[in-house]
Amino acid sequence: MKYTVMLTALLGTAMLAACGNDDKPTPAPTPAPTASTPAPSPEPTPEPTPTPTFTYKMLNELTGDQMFDTACSRVDFSDRAANFGAAPASFRTFGSNYTLGWTSTSDATLEDNSWYTYDGGKITSMLGGPTMLSSFTADPLRMQYAMRSEYGGNEPVIISAEYPASARHVQHVSQFIDRAWSGHSRQYCVFGAPTDIDDLPSSGVISYPSMGLTGTIYESGTRASDIRLASDGSSLTVDFAANTVTGSMKLQKRIRATADTAESWVDLAGTIPVSATIDRANRRIIGTTPPAGTSGNYGIHGWFFGPQAANIGFVFGDSVPAIGTFAASREVAPATSAARTR
Repeated sequence: MKYTVMLTALLGTAMLAACGNDDKPTPAPTPAPTASTPAPSPEPTPEPTPTPTFTYKMLNELTGDQMFDTACSRVDFSDRAANFGAAPASFRTFGSNYTLGWTSTSDATLEDNSWYTYDGGKITSMLGGPTMLSSFTADPLRMQYAMRSEYGGNEPVIISAEYPASARHVQHVSQFIDRAWSGHSRQYCVFGAPTDIDDLPSSGVISYPSMGLTGTIYESGTRASDIRLASDGSSLTVDFAANTVTGSMKLQKRIRATADTAESWVDLAGTIPVSATIDRANRRIIGTTPPAGTSGNYGIHGWFFGPQAANIGFVFGDSVPAIGTFAASREVAPATSAARTR
């Protein structure tokens, strides 16, 4: 009996030993699963910024009331009886408060519009209307109005795109103002579809081969002669990087017909130099420093017109005194899109 108990105890001890250690290593615990890191999404390719383009409308493409920035040159006579002659030219810079435009009675044709000058948006004078239109030519544009002064005199106004006809986005205005015995005035202005600053070339030296001019020269007292560009001897060059406008204007004056002689044009001595700066911030061309060969109240005022500065137009004046408007054109590639009309 005693041996039976001891055997049982030994067997129990052996079984416990067998259960507690089978001579194999305890496996490491399995780590908990982790979420995988997603691959980064590629950055979207940005859409390219479109290059802005512009469309510039001509006058006969515009409808409704319109107002235009303008530059003007003017000469005044203070006393006709005393024959004092012309005062120095005065100027209105492009983009000033002085503007011109029309009120439209019909959207059909330019002949139905009434033209005015404005200062600060308020009408200062009438240039012409349908009942005063004495002649009209569509291409190249020429509208002549027979205005009557308060003294009964004639005050002709001409709005044209003839100088040169290839400059289709800039127009000239000539105005005669009669003040009876107190004198008279002549004013010349340019206006049109101004080139947007973002459409203006920023580099390159470009010549404008097609040029035209209309104006008046006073050589003695109140005696005035019409002037135009001679067939050669004139030039205009723009350096868009240096922001300069340079050139020269070779003029002819008109000799009126008499009972014995036909009308003719004769060359004037010398040239009028062109020297001006492009003021991009204020959207204007301005030259007020008399270059060599000029004196007195010299001035160049204007801007570019049409796509990529295809046209240039400015008024001028010097101490002769001669005043007038000048325009020139060059060929550019066609462009389309947002309209720029004034």
